[in-house]
Amino acid sequence: MVRRRVGRLSEAAMRVVQAASVVHEGFTPKLLSGVIGLSGWAVVDAVEEAEQAGMILGQRFVHDVLRQGVYQGLPGARCAALHARVAEKIEGEAQPQLVAEHWFKAGETARAVECWVKAAKGLSDLGLKAEAIELLERAYQHSSPSQGVNIHIMMAQHLYESGEYDKATTLIEKTLLETSDQTTQIRLRVIQIHVLCELGNIEECNRIIAEHLGQVDSLEEPQVRLEVRWALTIVYGNTGKFKEALEILRSDLEPLEQAGPSSIL
Repeated sequence: MVRRRVGRLSEAAMRVVQAASVVHEGFTPKLLSGVIGLSGWAVVDAVEEAEQAGMILGQRFVHDVLRQGVYQGLPGARCAALHARVAEKIEGEAQPQLVAEHWFKAGETARAVECWVKAAKGLSDLGLKAEAIELLERAYQHSSPSQGVNIHIMMAQHLYESGEYDKATTLIEKTLLETSDQTTQIRLRVIQIHVLCELGNIEECNRIIAEHLGQVDSLEEPQVRLEVRWALTIVYGNTGKFKEALEILRSDLEPLEQAGPSSIL
């Protein structure tokens, strides 16, 4: 039935309906125009034709069965190309998770992973740690080795912040075995120190500092240096070494204070 309806449409209306089935809902003439390359007026005419045929109403399909019928009838290559075009057009405007789904269905897994990670960060900033971790787990399943390590670092951080200390520890230890990159290992050790401090295992913290974090000042990345130094202040504070903690804080704050308020913010 759906194929017969689509078969009666003009070429332009058929292309519009196919693109609309990929967008799913909320397909504006402007978006459809950008996706299929027709002029705005041509798209408006095609939308009116599809409405008269009982296919769509406004910015949605009359019934999802119609949308699924059109979508399932798309050849694989055309379907992937349409998903890629939709992702390009909505990136920066739509939610990153929605963009990720389009990139994934377009076969662009690396770009999908980037968007999933971005979406997870947004969820984490809202305090939705469990949802962020779930999204990162999906991203990890489709990630490259380099992407996977960074995703595991984010997951370990979220698990620590959620109070899932055992899971964070397991993930950290697993990832440490999988990477030989010094900076990555140090970032994982920093999270490990925070977890151990929460568990009250200061002795193990001191061991990790002595064995793995002794060359903090030689690290090339300023942000990682700051992360390590902040972890050290936590350990020093928990062991009563307040003078050492204050020295680190003063040395890190001084350049920020000299740079002015905008830098501190």
